Amino acid sequence: MARMKFSIVYWNIWLDNQTHSTRAKALLGALDSLIKKYEPDCFGLSEVLMPSSARSKSQILTHLKKRGYTHVHYLASGPWTQQWDIGDAIVSKYPLKKCGGITLGDHYTVEGKDTSGQQAQAAEADVVLSQETTVRVIVAHLMNLRIHKLPTHFKHQKSLTGHYSAKLQGQTGVIAGGDFNEPTFMPFSFARRNRRHLNVRTGSVHTPTWFKNANKQSLLRANPDKVFWSKNSDIQLDYFRVIADCTSDHRPLYARFLVGESS
Repeated sequence: MARMKFSIVYWNIWLDNQTHSTRAKALLGALDSLIKKYEPDCFGLSEVLMPSSARSKSQILTHLKKRGYTHVHYLASGPWTQQWDIGDAIVSKYPLKKCGGITLGDHYTVEGKDTSGQQAQAAEADVVLSQETTVRVIVAHLMNLRIHKLPTHFKHQKSLTGHYSAKLQGQTGVIAGGDFNEPTFMPFSFARRNRRHLNVRTGSVHTPTWFKNANKQSLLRANPDKVFWSKNSDIQLDYFRVIADCTSDHRPLYARFLVGESS
């Protein structure tokens, strides 16, 4: 069986970009530019807002469907405001199956909104590349590292680690990415806890994945966004790039893999 190429862009597209018409238009333009230059097979998107009204749809997901990404798995974590729900999305040119979610823990705090009982979710699905080849994709967005939210962050991290250990070992492999809201060098980071089983790529000092308020001149910058893939599997990283786009406060991560057993 010949190895297949599979490419994905992980991107936290930023809440603010979807609640202001001018920013939303810029975000759609940035997505079009990514598609034209990189032609990814799949997007893994975080902070996707979905109108709470059942009569409305996400402008972002609708736009991507028109661009050929017709297979969509959107998983809401709960309400963000009275008008919006927040969640993650896997958007693919290839068919998706076994779509589901990973319960991470407490939902993100929303001022003036009761989120009791809401649980943050990570989206997951099998991307069907061919009759013989599928790849499991996960999009995760963990709680930030503010002091009062540390317990929730580590709960999210532990839940994701537990899910991977219990359900994904022994499969062909998994590609996971998103906004992990932590530096890789942190002693108890997700990357360090799973270094025996997962490879990881992220930004660097020169190519950070996050700038405060999307200002590339800001001294407040970090690398919270990651792409992971299984070790000892038939998934091999072929190319990785932090894309220099400041439409969001997070930069897109492009990763291209070779999937399947080498002939």
